[in-house]
Amino acid sequence: MNQSHDPNLTVAEATRCYSDVDGAPTMADVMRLPEPMRALVLWLLRHGEAGLPELTAAVRIEEGLCRELVEALAGRSFLHGTACGGAPRYRARLAHRRPRAQTSDISERLKG
Repeated sequence: MNQSHDPNLTVAEATRCYSDVDGAPTMADVMRLPEPMRALVLWLLRHGEAGLPELTAAVRIEEGLCRELVEALAGRSFLHGTACGGAPRYRARLAHRRPRAQTSDISERLKG
């Protein structure tokens, strides 16, 4: 699912609406983000934690824009920032998936 980035879409508009399950957005919400924001969140999901210089290099965008996007994503709960030794580090924060019902649970429900 590759969505093109709308240049007229502001950072606030891009992160405004998401499914609030446990206070965190879902993967579906991530996929609705414009490309540079989606790339940041997906990169963090794959790599764990990173600082702004790592994110800027990984996503290949200008540092000022990266900072603005990271702050907006953190403000909308897509990212969680920590200050470890001064420089902030960020992690992706998504809602936990609900566990699927076990086959035996379904069988019991169908019987009863």
